[in-house]
Amino acid sequence: MQIIAHRGASGYAPENTRAAFDLALELRADGIETDVQLSRDGVLVLMHDATVDRTTNGTGRVAALDWSDLAALDAGSWHGERFAGERIPRLDGFLNRYVDQIQVCLEVKDPAGTEPVIRLLSERGLVAPGKLELTSFDWDTVTRLHEALPQLPVAFLTEAFGEALIEQVAKAGLAQICPQVSVVRPELVARAHQRGLTVRAWRVKGDEDIRRLHAAGVDGATSNWPDLRAG
Repeated sequence: MQIIAHRGASGYAPENTRAAFDLALELRADGIETDVQLSRDGVLVLMHDATVDRTTNGTGRVAALDWSDLAALDAGSWHGERFAGERIPRLDGFLNRYVDQIQVCLEVKDPAGTEPVIRLLSERGLVAPGKLELTSFDWDTVTRLHEALPQLPVAFLTEAFGEALIEQVAKAGLAQICPQVSVVRPELVARAHQRGLTVRAWRVKGDEDIRRLHAAGVDGATSNWPDLRAG
């Protein structure tokens, strides 16, 4: 079972920063997951929340701030003084640094970022299988990503997990379904596998979750603590 570092090793370092991503590499995560949003002036940046308030020393919506505003913010001090000066990364810089080192999973947080993500990946030639996976909680976003970039695996993130949803995801031609950990059941994992889908759970918090998911046959787990292991 693969362990994917959620926003980097965000249990130990400020989420969606170089510090968290580099630590995920050090901890030998199988992949890094990060969140993509669009600034007011059209720059793709890595930020989970719709606003910068929680994880920086600034305020305001990401979509209402230019890249120059975002680039000036401290994205590390909230997690500890030793992380002071960490910055909000741009997606293009993140890809330059990490895509050849580790599997990357990009979650498109806002539908407004869908077409810019498609353009960036296409322009950079990052459309071959093996480097990237694309995800979203938004159904229209995942179906558009799959339509535009059929070579790349696309996953649907969901709080739920059931046979009807598995069928919907499979019929859409997506590669993976990503349910919240508490709703994972072995029989549903088996059904997803029968329909050609892989299963990656999220909100995975401890070794007990890892053991349960491993026993259920899940293919991957997304966690803030990528050093968790089943054994």
